[in-house]
Amino acid sequence: MTLLMLLRAHIGAKNVLYKRAKSITVTGDPAIRTQIDGDPGPPLPVHIKIIPGAVNCMAPRGARPLGLRTRIKRIFG
Repeated sequence: MTLLMLLRAHIGAKNVLYKRAKSITVTGDPAIRTQIDGDPGPPLPVHIKIIPGAVNCMAPRGARPLGLRTRIKRIFG
């Protein structure tokens, strides 16, 4: 699925629900484990909301986003 996400091919996949929202609540069996950036997360249900301006990013002047080839090389070596 990671490669599909890099290629943005996951958006059209049959097993992926793609929606845009300011907040969502994920419900299900509380035995299902959640993760936040690879760390253990809280049990379900989980309420997630977007906080505008909560993440600040700094980059050198003139920096450009990585190309697809560079991202794939970094993932697979």
